[in-house]
Amino acid sequence: GFPTPTPFLTFNLSVLTNKFVYRIKLDKSHQKTHNKILQLKNKGLGYRSISKELNRLGFKSSMGKDFYPSLVSVIWKKIEKKQRILNQPVVKEYSDFDIVLIQLNS
Repeated sequence: GFPTPTPFLTFNLSVLTNKFVYRIKLDKSHQKTHNKILQLKNKGLGYRSISKELNRLGFKSSMGKDFYPSLVSVIWKKIEKKQRILNQPVVKEYSDFDIVLIQLNS
């Protein structure tokens, strides 16, 4: 008789993830500054208060200068953006299911 075709289940799998995004690692000094800004912002402090506290604690900007409110604001927005990207869930979606009959050679 005729050979029987073999059924195969086919489908598409789409994965949305941030795991493959290239990230520049902050040096220890920048990371320490970011952590302190995050800590102070989470305590409810505004940019002016944060800049005053950073200066009081002896933190310096990447250019070696004192902090000011708009600089803290820029850094905070970068921190928020990074966290938003890193906290995105991985989304998996299966679609286009089908059964395909394929004749396999023996």
